[in-house]
Amino acid sequence: MNIFDQNGFPSLVPYDPDLLEFEFEGMGIRNPFISDCGRFDSHPLKDYPFQVVEKNGVAVAWSLTLPDGRQLALTDSEQRQPPVEGQFDTALLTLQDADGKSVASCAIKDIPFEV
Repeated sequence: MNIFDQNGFPSLVPYDPDLLEFEFEGMGIRNPFISDCGRFDSHPLKDYPFQVVEKNGVAVAWSLTLPDGRQLALTDSEQRQPPVEGQFDTALLTLQDADGKSVASCAIKDIPFEV
């Protein structure tokens, strides 16, 4: 997992669920590609309230607005488009502040099931 300083420079740190976890129906969700019970695959757009984010009519991410105004964004590993079907392990989950600056990010494959 990376955290970003005020200048946008990343630092590698251990995974922190306080930064990259969201609540859905009373359950803490770390990996939006796994069901809330942890036994099944899920899809962030179908099973959780992620929305498609577009710029100039082109999808660039899937995003979930958190209660405090920050956002969790899901993108491909290059952060250029939404995750590619069948390549979800390489997707990035990024926490952005209310102004859209990156706070923390982690590749889906590096999110631990338990901390």
